[in-house]
Amino acid sequence: GVGGEMFRGKRQKVVHSSWDWDAKFDLKVCCEEFGWTEDDWIVGVDEAGRGPVVGSMTYGACCCRIGDHDELKSIGVDDSKALNEERRQEMYAKIEANGKLLWTVRDLTAAEISRQQLARTAVSLNKISHNAAVEVISTLRDKIPEGQKLAAAFVDIVGPQDAYTRFLERTFPGVVIVVRKKADAKFPVTSGASIMAKVTRDRLIEEMPAALPPTNVPLIGDVGSGYPGDAVTKKWLKRNTHKLFVLPHVARFDWQPVKDIEAEECVKVTWDAGANDLPEMAAGCKRKRWQYLQEMFLTQPAAF
Repeated sequence: GVGGEMFRGKRQKVVHSSWDWDAKFDLKVCCEEFGWTEDDWIVGVDEAGRGPVVGSMTYGACCCRIGDHDELKSIGVDDSKALNEERRQEMYAKIEANGKLLWTVRDLTAAEISRQQLARTAVSLNKISHNAAVEVISTLRDKIPEGQKLAAAFVDIVGPQDAYTRFLERTFPGVVIVVRKKADAKFPVTSGASIMAKVTRDRLIEEMPAALPPTNVPLIGDVGSGYPGDAVTKKWLKRNTHKLFVLPHVARFDWQPVKDIEAEECVKVTWDAGANDLPEMAAGCKRKRWQYLQEMFLTQPAAF
């Protein structure tokens, strides 16, 4: 099968885009229709922490041989949000210890997200997410034993479904791409990815250092879940606001709550460069900020 299409005798040609992926998932039926074998591999991709104003966004991927899919199911994987913390930790440990399963995570820090979203050529959160999905799929595909192949990827949706599907199909030709809302509740391999991502992110939040740049002063209070609607997180943001640097770099600076804090609680600063600093100004060109200051989102304080 190539690109999700397969002829089997006189059977009608099957096109994966028209397959009812929202019906109850039956891997054996898929193998019959698409010509997958027990030595082909499938991968699931999901993220944790897309919406928080504090903390990282973590992408996870879990991959198994089709012949080992029942073993993955026997672990009891489910959508990480449907499991309590104890069960998530238990599932994480079982996946981690199982030598037949492949998994990886890609943690995108709040600072990394802010740098991309606030760059001169801004990168949307959707694009950041799509690139992370490509990274984790590629990492696991490269670990598949020689002579075996990645047959399909089951990915939780981010942004428009059709556009995301086409992007992944172009990136991974010959792999059946299934992008679905709540994929982590539909496909066990995506449930596994969800668990690895969620547990990793939760541990990073719990292990947050006592002080962070740029202020490097001790942080005050419990950060909570990091989500904007969390009352504990709201209190943490207020208590850790800095008049000049706004917040530690664990906050996402393009999120509206951080912008509101900057506007309401922080000093107003402007950058005023002299003609000797920027030669183009002497020639009557439009004033520009220094590249370093621009890329680091800094302006020179005019007054305190």
